[in-house]
Amino acid sequence: PNPVRDYVNIGTLEMAETTIRICSSTGQVVHEETSQVSGVEPATIDMRDCAPGVYSVAVTFGGKEYKQNIVKL
Repeated sequence: PNPVRDYVNIGTLEMAETTIRICSSTGQVVHEETSQVSGVEPATIDMRDCAPGVYSVAVTFGGKEYKQNIVKL
């Protein structure tokens, strides 16, 4: 969901080793993990302790990186 209240779910079309990095607007990494992710088994990231604001999400799998901003309420 975007905007985010509590959790961010990130999935891919196929099961793949996926690196997820979430950074604050100041560039501080607030979450980073590498795990097996798919559309059926998405990664769930707890954002409850993060301050409200805009965050950058970078998802890397299959040799490509995808970026999107999210808003934490």
